[in-house]
Amino acid sequence: SDVCSSDLKAMESRSPHSTTVTPSLPRKSSRPIEYKSRYYQQEVRLASATTTPLSWQIGAFYYHANAVLVHQTPQGLSVGGIGRGFDLNTAMKTQSVALFGEATWSVTETTHITGGLRYTHDKRSYRGQQVPFNQPAGSPLATAFNIPLKTDSATFNKVTYRVAIRQEITDRVNIYGSYNRGFKSGIYSLNAAPLTNPVLKPQTVDAFEAGVKSQ
Repeated sequence: SDVCSSDLKAMESRSPHSTTVTPSLPRKSSRPIEYKSRYYQQEVRLASATTTPLSWQIGAFYYHANAVLVHQTPQGLSVGGIGRGFDLNTAMKTQSVALFGEATWSVTETTHITGGLRYTHDKRSYRGQQVPFNQPAGSPLATAFNIPLKTDSATFNKVTYRVAIRQEITDRVNIYGSYNRGFKSGIYSLNAAPLTNPVLKPQTVDAFEAGVKSQ
């Protein structure tokens, strides 16, 4: 079952109002914000039995998460007056699958080159609803704050990689250098109003590293 959807529906059923309730009906002006999250992840790897001259490993990764944030209630003079405002309820589901592999080749007994690839497939699903409370019926704010349930989703696919070289100077000292490309998929903000909440753009990071290791 869709945990993200069911939690939001349960939250809506507990709420004393919905998009069909007359906006001028009174309600409590203070309700605790509720945040709930659940996740599951699993990774499996298969590695070579030997390390020279070639060592390798391959694997798969799975991640599933649900986050629900309800009863965000901005209120005050900027949203209609004391005891008036709106109730914002949002939820997001994340599903991620990745396949990866890496291999190290010993060019000589002291020189080692590593290369790796990773393919990532991410999907984000969003649900959000905003309802006014204690706003005069038919007022501009009652209309502006009444946003019916909105759903949206976004999918991201990316190939990232890593290359590295390590040179052993002595049995206890080596120098190394590496270049890594990382990726983070786009995400929805649970604190933003549904109509002004596009998915944030994904991020790509290029990292360079060099150094000396000793024992």
